[in-house]
Amino acid sequence: MSVARRLALGVILACAVGMAVGLPVAFGSYSFGGSFGEEGSGPGQFKEPVAVAVDEVGSGVEGDVYVVDKGNGRVEWFSASGEFKGQFDGSGTPAGSFSSPEAIAVDNSASESTGDVYVEDTGHGVVDRFSPLGEYLGQITTGAGGAAFGELVGVSVDQAGEVWVMQRSKEVDAYTPGANVFSGSLEEVFGNGFEGQASFAKDAEGDFYVTGNGHTAFKATPSGEFLAELPLEGPAFGAAVDLSNDDAYLSEATAVRELSGEGGLVEAFGSGHLTAARGLAVDAASKNVYVADVAANTVSIFTRVAQPPLASTGGAEALAQAGATVTGSVNPQGER
Repeated sequence: MSVARRLALGVILACAVGMAVGLPVAFGSYSFGGSFGEEGSGPGQFKEPVAVAVDEVGSGVEGDVYVVDKGNGRVEWFSASGEFKGQFDGSGTPAGSFSSPEAIAVDNSASESTGDVYVEDTGHGVVDRFSPLGEYLGQITTGAGGAAFGELVGVSVDQAGEVWVMQRSKEVDAYTPGANVFSGSLEEVFGNGFEGQASFAKDAEGDFYVTGNGHTAFKATPSGEFLAELPLEGPAFGAAVDLSNDDAYLSEATAVRELSGEGGLVEAFGSGHLTAARGLAVDAASKNVYVADVAANTVSIFTRVAQPPLASTGGAEALAQAGATVTGSVNPQGER
């Protein structure tokens, strides 16, 4: 067995033993894990993929990925590895179709609407709600005071299942889980509106990450308190939050930035693999990050590999009890 294979086996066994005895397993840096899709209008093909969301609760199938295929006026969904599974085009809605769909969110809460998929239909000025398999369930059509929406720029669902809809005017409206009854409006949180394509996401603490103000993004509380300004290398197009640790992910055209809950840079990745990134999503369980590339007509997958756990002084007894033994040798000549 070669040196490389022996070392790789050692890493795998170390991770397995560490998890067996309760040692923490850390995650390493992100690497490019491949992509799916190509230009076209057939199943699994794209024409301007602009937004992505992940089903993390398994109402459809856990880990399924939903992609807004704007140019084809539809939403397609895939397995976690990119296998095409189905599509829906808004034919069951009152309008009978989508018109410039731009954003998407999945309800990953434990509420009555868990697994539901919300699609922002910009052309029709509504947010449509679907089952995990694309069955039309209803829509949100008005904001504060019952007024029709202006230009829509984002939709998000928080941990409680509450739906948040953002307009370019800077108004953000909240709706109850399930029935989607209007429950409040925020109008003074986000300054003077947004430039270009905007996006937002809500973390586990209830704070907002917002893009759409040129070369910066920011974090703010629902009451309007600015917590951090997040400078970027270029315009930011998408925002997503890993609700297991509140790390935020912001997409620039050719890279993704992962930020801690305090706003510090954790990692930048994707350079060399992205040409015109737009919306993105993160799966909290696998840590996979999915990025829609509108120019390449693909969705790129970035994976984070588990690192071996760090052993502690009390680990020997636990290892003995687990009955795991790792043996081997390293041949400096690299022979089998």
